[in-house]
Amino acid sequence: MQNKKVLLIGAGNMGSAIGKALLAQHFIVPENLFVTDTWKNNLDYFADKNCITSVNTEELLSKADIVVLATKPQVLRELLLTWKMKELFKHDVILISIAAGISVKTIQDSSGVTTVVRVMPNMPLLVEKGVSGYFVSDELQNQTDDVLYVKKMMNCFGLAVSCETEEKINAITALSGSGPAYFFRLLESMQEQGEKFGFTQTESEQIALHTLLGAGLLAEKALQNKTDTFTSLREKVTSKGGTTAAALDSFEKNNLSEIFQKGMHAAKNRAEEL
Repeated sequence: MQNKKVLLIGAGNMGSAIGKALLAQHFIVPENLFVTDTWKNNLDYFADKNCITSVNTEELLSKADIVVLATKPQVLRELLLTWKMKELFKHDVILISIAAGISVKTIQDSSGVTTVVRVMPNMPLLVEKGVSGYFVSDELQNQTDDVLYVKKMMNCFGLAVSCETEEKINAITALSGSGPAYFFRLLESMQEQGEKFGFTQTESEQIALHTLLGAGLLAEKALQNKTDTFTSLREKVTSKGGTTAAALDSFEKNNLSEIFQKGMHAAKNRAEEL
């Protein structure tokens, strides 16, 4: 299994982050990682690490056991059709696509490859703290060793979450794919209020950021040790009649939970439209 050759097509932000994580976690040896991109500068890091790099994807396609499709969604179908026509894929290749809005069936029809994994990662993948929802095509489901390999591969850059149906990809898009923006918006609001309270911009940024980081680490430890839930942690911070209770009461009166949930429903609906 560890001798599989992985071809990463597209070394932009997300693609290069995947490749770097695979190397950093020692999941793959450099000579088994092939990286292609139309911009040669995007390949410099991987060339320096002794990976196989090229601006010509076609010369490496037939050598790859797993192909990670990290290209722009709008060009993916045309590329797959071309490679299918030229019969460049190995007969037992696995395609992993991170292209938003491109279904498994579209990838299968365009490439002629039936063993496909569709992945919805999120931005924290860039720091190996991503959440990646993935759906495995029916034709690959029974190849348990290959599915396990793919999951271990995705765990290199964060949490991998299996989606039993492809429709769940839209749900995890709303939860984690768009999720970082929800927290960034919260940080913006805290920063803005911090400045209104008289703190500098830098002070407000750091206060908001470290409050979020600390709360996240506390929640992570509690869930790992099974000592608390999100609800019980909130209750521990909230004293009856205190400052936190005053803030939370205001949030509830203004339907904060409903606002968040409606926003996530809107994100899911939009994902289904794309």
